[in-house]
Amino acid sequence: MASGTDPGSSNGDLQIILNARCQFLSTNQSLEGGRAFLEALAKAVNSYAQGCLSGIPHPAETKGENGEWAELMPLPDQALHRLVWHPPADESSRRSPLT
Repeated sequence: MASGTDPGSSNGDLQIILNARCQFLSTNQSLEGGRAFLEALAKAVNSYAQGCLSGIPHPAETKGENGEWAELMPLPDQALHRLVWHPPADESSRRSPLT
């Protein structure tokens, strides 16, 4: 854990994240952002994976402090999943779907 972080904090190690990038091998597309992006991605993947493994759907939308969120959903009749990043409302970029 980084020095100066609160040991009781659930995201102490994430306080030092400046930039995270999610690159997809089958395409030239990537998603990137800072700490908010990484936290939203981790929440979405965790919730989605738990739902897939348990067979019990978990809530898909968990908005961050600035309104950003990520969602994962299965594509019908395919063994593929769609990841959509919804950036904070104040960012000029639109939502970014990746399959």
